[in-house]
Amino acid sequence: MKKLLDKISGKVKKGTIKKAARIPVFYATDENYLPFAAISMSSVLKNCDKNDKYDFYILTENIPQEKKKYLKSFESENVKVRFVSVRNKIKGLITDLEKSLRDYYTVSIFYRLFIPSLFPLMKKAIYLDSDTIIRGNLRELYDTDIGDNILAACRDEAVSNCPEFIDYVENAVGVPGEKYFNSGVLVMNLAKMREERIEQKFVDLVKRYNFLTVAPDQDYLNFLSLDKVRYLDKVWDKMPCADDIDEEKIKLIHYNMCDKPWHYDGILYEKYFWIYAEEMPFYDELVLRKKNYSEEEKKRDTASKIALVQKAKSIINEEKTFKKIMDKSKDEAERDFCGFDTFPRMQEALK
Repeated sequence: MKKLLDKISGKVKKGTIKKAARIPVFYATDENYLPFAAISMSSVLKNCDKNDKYDFYILTENIPQEKKKYLKSFESENVKVRFVSVRNKIKGLITDLEKSLRDYYTVSIFYRLFIPSLFPLMKKAIYLDSDTIIRGNLRELYDTDIGDNILAACRDEAVSNCPEFIDYVENAVGVPGEKYFNSGVLVMNLAKMREERIEQKFVDLVKRYNFLTVAPDQDYLNFLSLDKVRYLDKVWDKMPCADDIDEEKIKLIHYNMCDKPWHYDGILYEKYFWIYAEEMPFYDELVLRKKNYSEEEKKRDTASKIALVQKAKSIINEEKTFKKIMDKSKDEAERDFCGFDTFPRMQEALK
């Protein structure tokens, strides 16, 4: 750990420090994924400019103090780490949100939707899933011109490579396949999200409909942000599902779904995860976790993938989906309730 901190300290503090805006970066995690958030953070800091200053916000609950030290150890003059409780913010929604989850997901995946109101003075922020490794300078991502869009994100490779998922997002979520983005890497226009009442629309939809989903938070965000997204080059959210671009150009790797190098050998781009993991005090625990990942667990992963495809196919036939509700929302009260007046194609349908 000391070796890593020395490298980071030299990277961040060496040279003349110029005044620069602090870059807010959010993670949402539970105790199980906290080590991976720490690894992701270390990759951010080892690739940052010496003048950049970072504020890391960890949206979480009930993390033991001894675990928090992994992240707090990164703090310096240029780096601050803050743990933020979200449970009270969503306590009235927890039961409904838990009904939307599947397999390994926890309520923490929804935390990103509450960032705008938790930080009402913040105008812009980056959100990262914990299973990411950053190889580029995150300042470049933060400086993305979002314009008047709600957020910036990359198209979801896992969806674009699966016809069943494309069918699902188009006919259940109501978003064209080529516009469906992954919510694990976001540049969030928080001011615009507040203006568009994204959080309130999300809460209203959950309370009233609580749709069956394949990717809970992601489906809601895609639905509510349609036609107000700045699409990024996939080098900023490259998943290990296809070796289709120059590896040296990749700026962020996202070990999405079951493609976890701490569970399996042979995961594309796995070496980058272990470069940062081996510097951590819990490295041996990760190696042991991988060694002990059982055949039963691997079979469960395979079954989960198959079940997910089947679920996507079945949801399309549900009576209550994003698309069906939107298509039926022809009266003014319903349109106002769900905020559908913000969608140009809904306005067209209502003419």
